[in-house]
Amino acid sequence: MPIILNYRNALKEFPDMGLSFPRSFCPNCKAPLSVFSLIPVLSFFIQMGKCKSCKQSIAISYPFFEILLGILFALILIKAGSINYIFLLDCLFIFTLILIARLDESFFKIPFSLNLIVFFTGILTNFYFTSLGLGFVSFLICLAVLSAIKFLADYILKKDSFG
Repeated sequence: MPIILNYRNALKEFPDMGLSFPRSFCPNCKAPLSVFSLIPVLSFFIQMGKCKSCKQSIAISYPFFEILLGILFALILIKAGSINYIFLLDCLFIFTLILIARLDESFFKIPFSLNLIVFFTGILTNFYFTSLGLGFVSFLICLAVLSAIKFLADYILKKDSFG
């Protein structure tokens, strides 16, 4: 789980970079992070919330969201009862929604690939819980509600409200 949480922070901070290169680094001094510095939460507290190289403060949002996701994953595991198909889909769904929210908050843009993850996670979960017909009706209702919200926001703001 720490690897997933740290990966989420990297995606949030640098959405236009590749998945593995360049190595994670301090956003202030650009010094590459050591293996120890990549341990979520623990390294934050041991380093007293500061970069090992430049001593600049590290945003509290890093450990906060790592702890939040850890708690949410634990709650999902309690609900699911074991690590199974639904547990993995639920974790992927929550992880992706939080990442989308953080990217939208920071950069006002959401990569299309993340929307696809949410879409396909919803479809796969739907097959487990409901019939295809009911899932399609739910899809149409969600589409109508989101379209109405967009139309209303466009009208009020006098500009494209959903990017």
